[in-house]
Amino acid sequence: MAHLEERAPLPEVVVLGGRVLFLVRYESQGRACGAWRIEDRDAIAATVADLAALFDGGTPLLDYFEREIAPLPAPAVGS
Repeated sequence: MAHLEERAPLPEVVVLGGRVLFLVRYESQGRACGAWRIEDRDAIAATVADLAALFDGGTPLLDYFEREIAPLPAPAVGS
């Protein structure tokens, strides 16, 4: 997804029942400080379609785990 964030980070999006969408806002320190509420059904539908396409193009978690995590050595225990 890096190509989608070349100009700016992607927003955090929360969609509730296809009726309302929130774009979460953050302070410069990284703390959530509110959200923009969007009720435009066409904008919500387009966003949901874009998110579905991103998920469809993703790697299943177990495939990722087996490829990237399972081969790693066990973490050290204690100090």
